[in-house]
Amino acid sequence: MDVGGPHGAMAPPPSPVGWAQRRWHAMRRKRDEQARVAAVGGAVRAHAGAMWFNGGVLLMAVAGHAAGFLAFKAGLFGDGPVQAEDGRNMEDPAPAVC
Repeated sequence: MDVGGPHGAMAPPPSPVGWAQRRWHAMRRKRDEQARVAAVGGAVRAHAGAMWFNGGVLLMAVAGHAAGFLAFKAGLFGDGPVQAEDGRNMEDPAPAVC
């Protein structure tokens, strides 16, 4: 007589204790999964925040260099327009060498 199952034995009927244990472990698995999702989500937010901060630092560095270049090129700081090492003005044309 075939009573079912792979080994020929019938499965015992579900008990209330077994049902409660299954529910308990299912809730624990879900809680653990939610905790992992929250931890990974927090890590991703921290990483994105650091990258945005680094992007802002990069933009400020580029803007500062551009402003400094324009300020010094206009002669706002120092003795005026930049002088070459040989003493001639940088706006003067270079002497022709033949």
